[in-house]
Amino acid sequence: MSALEGRHVLVAGVREPEGRVLAVALAEAGAAVSVTTRRVELAEEVAANSILNECWTFGREGRAITLDLGNPAAVAAALDSLEADLAPLDAVVTPLPPADAVNVLASAAAERMSARGAGVVALPGPVDGAEALSAEWGPRGVVVAVAQGDTDVVAALTEALASQGF
Repeated sequence: MSALEGRHVLVAGVREPEGRVLAVALAEAGAAVSVTTRRVELAEEVAANSILNECWTFGREGRAITLDLGNPAAVAAALDSLEADLAPLDAVVTPLPPADAVNVLASAAAERMSARGAGVVALPGPVDGAEALSAEWGPRGVVVAVAQGDTDVVAALTEALASQGF
């Protein structure tokens, strides 16, 4: 059984083709996958729901949420609503830079996961500030996993969750 089986993973930036591939790969590996959009517009809603439909073919639940990464309070409220509606987050895969967007989402998700003593923030590729995130959240039970490209995110996430006993 995969360390992703039964876990809830939030994937940001799914409008890009790599985001779709990643979300579906996580669902295929056993995770419930929720996805984010950046704007309330029809094209983004259709793309997010199309990805969720693919995830549902593997029997996985998920939700689409819109995040204003320029508004940390709104991000926190959206994550609260997502967790209340579906399940607590076990991991989040952040978007690629800008670094401030990564930090807003990673910090909001890590805050929730650290309250439960475990979780993973996965960064698809080198990101400025990854060391600072790891230093801040590692002692509180949240692993910051840096993958070397989109195809390695599933492996990095699986390894990080397994290291926590999932």
